[in-house]
Amino acid sequence: MAVGWSGYANGFLHEIGYGLPLALTAGPFDTINAPDGTKGHGSFNLIAFLISLLITWLLVIGTSKSAKVTAVLVLIKVAALAVFVVLALPAVKSANFEPMLPNGWGTPLSGVGVLGAAASIFFAYVGFDAVSTAAEETKNPNRNIPIGLIGSLGVCTVFYLLVAYAAIGSTGAQPGGELSHQGAACLHSP
Repeated sequence: MAVGWSGYANGFLHEIGYGLPLALTAGPFDTINAPDGTKGHGSFNLIAFLISLLITWLLVIGTSKSAKVTAVLVLIKVAALAVFVVLALPAVKSANFEPMLPNGWGTPLSGVGVLGAAASIFFAYVGFDAVSTAAEETKNPNRNIPIGLIGSLGVCTVFYLLVAYAAIGSTGAQPGGELSHQGAACLHSP
């Protein structure tokens, strides 16, 4: 998670003119393709390290404080996804969905195709066990935990579908296309 957030943070820093050098943005075994076409190897991902320290600090200060921070982050993510969907939906073109399965069905272990995508997105849903860890803080856990789990799964599934439809429909997801070279953690191909 810290590496994915690190990529977003460094991308933002590059946009405002303060990006870190390649050696400080990836691990020692990562190959980085710079926007100017050069390649390099990382040595120490400074931003990921700092994010890991921040998360550790949140865990140390306690559950109620970190729950408030998590709630704010969730609101920011939902707002960002909603803005993306609203802006991208008008640009959706049906031609971007052809071929419908450019990489075929694939295999779950390959990370390619429908089955590879399903295996990747599975790990996004594994995080919902965090709802059950809040059981001791609810007044009526027998009622509230199932509502929280099913509700959050439903909302997240709708957002996944809307974001996928808007992203693929507006830019296309053909192999070698713009989305296939995306450096985001959820879109990164092996």
